Amino acid sequence: MHEDKTERDRRYGTVYTVAEYANAYLVRLEMPRKLPPSSLKRLWNLPDEMPDYDYNIILGDNVIAISASVRGENPSSSRACAASASCAISCSATCLASPRSSPRCT
Repeated sequence: MHEDKTERDRRYGTVYTVAEYANAYLVRLEMPRKLPPSSLKRLWNLPDEMPDYDYNIILGDNVIAISASVRGENPSSSRACAASASCAISCSATCLASPRSSPRCT
C-alpha cells in the first residue's frame, strides 16, 4: 500500500510553515487530509477523507504548542487509526520563537 509522502509527513507533524512579521509569527501546521491505506479501511469501507479535528493551541514563554486529534464522530475511523502504525490520530508541533533566533518547530 502506497501513500503520498506529503500526506505521510502531515501525520508526523512535519508539514508546517512559520512566517515572521513585525509583531507576530504566523504558524501553519497541516493536518492529515486522508486516512492512510490499510486493510481495516477497506474492511470497514471507510471514506478517504479524514474526519474533522479538535484542536488545542497553547501559547506561553515564547512557545506555541499545537495539537489536534480526530473527533469521535466515526468510531470506525478512530479504531482504524488506533490499529494502524501509519495513522496518527493526534498530531502536534511545538514552536519556539525567541527574539534572538529564528523560530523552529519540532
